[in-house]
Amino acid sequence: MVGTGPSVKEILSASQRDGLKNVHISGVVPLPKALELTAQSQVVVVPLRETLHTRTCCPTKLVQYSAMGKAIVTIAVSDVALALKKDAAAVVVSPAYVQSFPRAVKVLLKDPKRRGDIGERAKFVFANYDWEEISKPLLALYGGAPLLRGDLI
Repeated sequence: MVGTGPSVKEILSASQRDGLKNVHISGVVPLPKALELTAQSQVVVVPLRETLHTRTCCPTKLVQYSAMGKAIVTIAVSDVALALKKDAAAVVVSPAYVQSFPRAVKVLLKDPKRRGDIGERAKFVFANYDWEEISKPLLALYGGAPLLRGDLI
């Protein structure tokens, strides 16, 4: 795992308890090193907590990991996670069942074929993720706004 967060101690304890020897947490590293470590990873995790912020943000990590073709485990709290779930391009755990998150990681670690399939679908999802197309409903909603009509520019 690259980075840090409030769950690091819990993750390390669980991995030691379960005898997992392939769990590594790098802490904060420069971006080139983070990308290198991510590329070497069999599974990447984005354990977002459900908050107003995470429900309305676009976690760029999910987009980056998808573009890299990584097998992802995340929580269903953002539109990006839901887009990946819709296309079976990630294992997306419900916030109501967050305790199943470690099990989802273990399942992927033991199944190279499934990891590969998920990674390939993830690459496809964001190769075709078109912000212009996605924004059309919002632009239609705001269609009368002066800034969008160019009146203020």
